[in-house]
Amino acid sequence: MTEGGYSVTLLRQGSYTRSQDGSSLRTCNTILLRGPSGSIIVNPGSVWNTRTLISLLKSAGIESPEKEITHVICTDGRAEHVGCMSLFEGAAMMIVGFDIQKRGDIFVEHDFGDGIAPYEFDEYLYVIGTPGQRGHQVSLMVRGWITNDNQTDNEKPGQIAITGNLFTDRTDASRVSFFDALEGNHGDSLGDKENSINCWRRSRQYVLDRADWIIPEYGEAFKLPVANLEIFQILPDRPSRLYSDRILRAYLRL
Repeated sequence: MTEGGYSVTLLRQGSYTRSQDGSSLRTCNTILLRGPSGSIIVNPGSVWNTRTLISLLKSAGIESPEKEITHVICTDGRAEHVGCMSLFEGAAMMIVGFDIQKRGDIFVEHDFGDGIAPYEFDEYLYVIGTPGQRGHQVSLMVRGWITNDNQTDNEKPGQIAITGNLFTDRTDASRVSFFDALEGNHGDSLGDKENSINCWRRSRQYVLDRADWIIPEYGEAFKLPVANLEIFQILPDRPSRLYSDRILRAYLRL
């Protein structure tokens, strides 16, 4: 590395499948950042992922996760993200969605709002509110290098967005994002469906306007611009049935 910034390691590549009975099998991407503000883990996983996570961290050079991890960030409060947070009892700060907690049961008031006020760690890293499928949802914007992706130039820093389920995967063709947004299935509700979809569009556009790389909720990172970028971008305020059908057909071709 020739410039300042963070090393960004995809510790565990997550996946998503849906069963015929309607249940789903989900394992989120887990990411390790190392840089000026310390060693930061993003979306560590469910309570049943703890042993695997410890092994992955040791392979990455973190011998004592409970002491060496300085910050824990979960892009939202889903169980698949937050289940093993208690492993990192030595952390100085934890962020879960819009909640910021420091050691000693101190909660920091910060208005993440609709991507207006970022929470800055340093000149290379900030957390921004990106409401989408869920209302209290954040993304990380990191200046640095993806250390385990052969497509990345490790000598040249780029802007990396770690988005949680704002972007589901490389193709974003999963029902977890696009279809649920249209259907208004948001868990912690953003309000009416039209407002929810508009928030989702704005958050995605914020990331697309700034990122060189996106690490989504599941699967490998992808570099921008991507093929079929129009699928990710802002739709009309009131998309017609014809427009929605065209976008759906584009998904199915991916």
